[in-house]
Amino acid sequence: YAKELEFFFIYFFIYCHIATLANVRWVLKLFAAIAFIHAGWILFQIFFGLKITYFYNYTTFIEPEGTSPGGMFLLVLFALLFSAFLYEYFQRTHSWIKRAAMGLAATSPVIGIITSGSRATFLAFVVTLVVMALLLLLRRENPAGLWMVVVGIVICIVALVAGYVFSSANILNESDAFRVFRTESILHSLDSNNPNSRASIWKFNMERAVEQPITFFFVGRGKSFSYEQQ
Repeated sequence: YAKELEFFFIYFFIYCHIATLANVRWVLKLFAAIAFIHAGWILFQIFFGLKITYFYNYTTFIEPEGTSPGGMFLLVLFALLFSAFLYEYFQRTHSWIKRAAMGLAATSPVIGIITSGSRATFLAFVVTLVVMALLLLLRRENPAGLWMVVVGIVICIVALVAGYVFSSANILNESDAFRVFRTESILHSLDSNNPNSRASIWKFNMERAVEQPITFFFVGRGKSFSYEQQ
């Protein structure tokens, strides 16, 4: 349940400090510092070959036992910071130093999203980019920002296609550094014919939610409950 607490902290913190513009800027600076700290921690481990917080690959300070919590935490930070960069810092009359600093802070969580090894988090990252692109397209006010987001989407798609075409490549399988790009594994985890796939789990959960609404809507347990019942 760590990731739920992390998300609650982020949303609660934002809404409590959203009253004034000064507080909004303070929160953005705090989130930028958090993003830099986590990205720096991951790069520090990679550079020195340490595995202090490690699961499939290098993770953040937050719940190193799992992949999704740390990755999703950084995904939320990315969505907030990159949106602020696109709509505020990139378009306004900020100095190039401030723009570069905010751009680095906004993109630094991507390091942790990839190294987390969570394929669901990476797919959510791609969806986040697509939503950003659609919103920018509707606003028609920031073509340069739209171009940046589209380039990010293209890079992700190319990486996933390459992961499928070169699925037997040693570099892809020998190290979990590229786990999120193992496209065949992603497709296998979504195959409804696979009893342990996410599609099967989602179907099972929806069926049991109708049969046992109290357990699913108030007690929770989700995927762990599915595995116990199967």
